[in-house]
Amino acid sequence: MKQLAFLLLLLPLLIGAPSCKKYPEGPAISLRTKTARVANEWEVEKSLRNGVDQTEAFNATYSGLRETYTKDGVWTYSYTDNGGNLVSGSGEWEFEDDDDDDDGDGDDDPNKSSIERENNNNLPAEIHLLKLQENEMWYWYKENNDRVEVHLKEKK
Repeated sequence: MKQLAFLLLLLPLLIGAPSCKKYPEGPAISLRTKTARVANEWEVEKSLRNGVDQTEAFNATYSGLRETYTKDGVWTYSYTDNGGNLVSGSGEWEFEDDDDDDDGDGDDDPNKSSIERENNNNLPAEIHLLKLQENEMWYWYKENNDRVEVHLKEKK
């Protein structure tokens, strides 16, 4: 009888857990902090523009793109542009920490699932996380009126 009562208490948690996902593509639950999951060296696996695969075009513009995030808020990147020039830089990154639209992009982020990153190149300053796992990070950003989605995988 005690087991049945215990299961009945857990049932609402099990049913409600999937609806509490912070990132649309997961995970629902993680034992690692989001900072620990971001802190990694990443490479591009796939890119979409308005839902259409554009990986080849993205790789032509940002060939060999590598992004590295550290737990202490440092972001570095490097890629070869379509002219064959190596482009690299660094800056700071942090999770967006407010729930108002102070940058005017029409997106507020009460779940703090966006990252603000500083750079002096043409890479987006604000990215919105879709999936954040130990070996996968998906994000999207606005480019003009387009939604560009980038799927990164852990660099091996």
